Amino acid sequence: MNKQDYIEKIANCIADCWQAADAGDQVACKAAKQGAMEIAKQAAENLGHTAGYWLAESQFRAADLY
Repeated sequence: MNKQDYIEKIANCIADCWQAADAGDQVACKAAKQGAMEIAKQAAENLGHTAGYWLAESQFRAADLY
């Protein structure tokens, strides 16, 4: 995957978490957070930087999806 693919996948997980939190579904929110973290770790391994970098890079796209 390329940079944009990882950002889109992470952003979708983040937006899913926010929507689940709005609905009061903490289990789904936690699962979405874990998904975002796993994808961020993969991006860090494959493309460099840290998982935190990938999470931060995805926040603006997540806001667009939310």
